[in-house]
Amino acid sequence: MMRLMRLCCLIFLCAILNKTGAQTMHFFSTWGGVSYSTLKYKTNEMYAVGNVGANVGIGYELQSNGGFIFNLGFEFNSFNNTSKHVNFRDDRLMIDTDALEDGTMWYDTVMYHTDFYRFTETQKLGYINVPIMMGVKFNRFIVAVGAKLNLALYGIYNVKTRATTTGTYQWFEEDFYDMPNHYYVTNFKLKDNGKLDLDLNMSATMAFFVDCTPSSWNGSQLYVGAFTDYYIMGINSRHNFKPLLTYKENPMEFGIASQLTTSELGNKTVSPLSVGITIKYMLKLGVTTASGSRRCNCHSNYKANIGGWRY
Repeated sequence: MMRLMRLCCLIFLCAILNKTGAQTMHFFSTWGGVSYSTLKYKTNEMYAVGNVGANVGIGYELQSNGGFIFNLGFEFNSFNNTSKHVNFRDDRLMIDTDALEDGTMWYDTVMYHTDFYRFTETQKLGYINVPIMMGVKFNRFIVAVGAKLNLALYGIYNVKTRATTTGTYQWFEEDFYDMPNHYYVTNFKLKDNGKLDLDLNMSATMAFFVDCTPSSWNGSQLYVGAFTDYYIMGINSRHNFKPLLTYKENPMEFGIASQLTTSELGNKTVSPLSVGITIKYMLKLGVTTASGSRRCNCHSNYKANIGGWRY
């Protein structure tokens, strides 16, 4: 962050030193990109592997012939992540009831095991961003840094896993399995979903562009570049941590919480990160000139001062 702030100060200095009388071009800009997006967290049991994200936006851009760039925009960002959980077992002590041949009810205690594997969670986050960026242009290249205000639109999660259930009885040496009438089933599917409570956030951003404008274009520009966004504030700060699993009446059914809200996460902060490529198209709106003199050779043998302009 300190390096990013120093770079911002350098860009401001470039703008201040920009000479008086420089021309300033004004553009309407629109852009779109795809990215690798991930949530920065990892524990001994849980880890993020990332997914594909996308963004699209419109804005205003200022370019001075001294090389200073300023951009203000409005952007939608679709942020996706895939998380994994290592294989694990859940144990709980239960009472198994059955009827003998004469109709007498039979009871026995059992340690009911549920083995989870291929545990996968996807998180989908949607943000409206307000980016403010400044940069410098040299030759065909632009380097820009800035910040984005992130307004959450939605946050949802989906969990999918497979499980196998077995039972250990005190009067039997081997575990019971593959007995559906006793809820012992091999390789069955479980899933759950829910909403994520997301806060207002702020992200630091940096972008690098190359001018790819065709020589035949007049009044518009085309750039191809790369960018990175890092959300400074954690997206899980307001969550009340809860167990990953909650039991239901049917022992083969579970309520499954998001990894972002589970107590297994502890006090770790979850921060989104995006790294991607983008294309930006800009349409020139006009050109202004700062106060100063301007020459025009429309009349080579005539010169006059009119309203401060020299012709």
